[in-house]
Amino acid sequence: MRVVYSLEGLGCASCAGKIETAASQLENVEKAVVDFSSARIFLDITEGDPLEIKRALQETVTAFEPDVVVTEQQTKLEGSKVFTARNVSFLLGVTGFLVALFLPQGLGKNVLYLMAYALAGHEIILSALRNIRQGRVFDENFLMTIATLGALAIGEFPEAASVMIFYRTGEFLQGLAVDHSRRSISALIAIKPETAHRKVGDAIFDIAVDEVAVGDLLVVRPGERIPVDGTIIKGFSALDTSALTGESLPDEVAEGSEVLSGSINLSGLLTIRAQKMAGDSAVSRILELVENATANKAPTEDFITSFARYYTPVVVGIAAVIAIIPPLFFGGIFADWFYRSLVFLVISCP
Repeated sequence: MRVVYSLEGLGCASCAGKIETAASQLENVEKAVVDFSSARIFLDITEGDPLEIKRALQETVTAFEPDVVVTEQQTKLEGSKVFTARNVSFLLGVTGFLVALFLPQGLGKNVLYLMAYALAGHEIILSALRNIRQGRVFDENFLMTIATLGALAIGEFPEAASVMIFYRTGEFLQGLAVDHSRRSISALIAIKPETAHRKVGDAIFDIAVDEVAVGDLLVVRPGERIPVDGTIIKGFSALDTSALTGESLPDEVAEGSEVLSGSINLSGLLTIRAQKMAGDSAVSRILELVENATANKAPTEDFITSFARYYTPVVVGIAAVIAIIPPLFFGGIFADWFYRSLVFLVISCP
């Protein structure tokens, strides 16, 4: 059985991968897939109490992202907000960094670099410390932290600040792309009607779309969406099918015309006979395709997820070898090779 939950407040792509891996190891969970673009997690469960599984999932999510809340799947997804405190802090850091570039050498320049470093990178450092306390040392936050702290230790303030700013710039642009994706998914989900007007004799009753049976007579008023696929038996109108087909021009329909669920009735009053149940209608099939596409990863995605687990330990190990082996066995100057190991760490940062 598949259950879907929303992850409210999820804004970290790398954390989404970690949540996915940890959730896959929960009891009674066969497979877990996190769709970062829609902030949802898909769980294939075998047995057990769904409430207990949800509680265990919340504990798992909190371990990685304390501010993320597991909720029931939402029918309307909200796009992420751009002007958050996190992004404002980052933009202030960028401003401080740019100002520092044009100042003469001195204390003021270094202070601005440090301010930019703290504003842009404080969340990364805190995440690294939190993960270390929980026994998860080697991740991208740890790599960024040791590389930039090393740069600060040898007096390379611009390099330390720029690494954090470049990383956060990538996250910021990713956030904009995710925001656009979530709005698109929200618009797609919105085309699925929730109610229908069933006509029985001269009476009209409002029912849930899932209760519509094949053969029911349904009334669709101007401005409403067609609830299920059907055939018009009375009335004529123009339908907006752009959400389904991309066609911007209205489609003229009359008695005998077949109509698809999700289309908007623009003008006339229509009476249609349901030809399919809600779950078999066009809009439901489209949403099912979208859900299946996000819940199943391509082999390349699986490879990248597996590769990321080994990347940071390997990079840190190579940096340690660069810093220690030449001075220890070949008479190299430790300061020079330590600096080179830090350069290697900086260029290896994601």
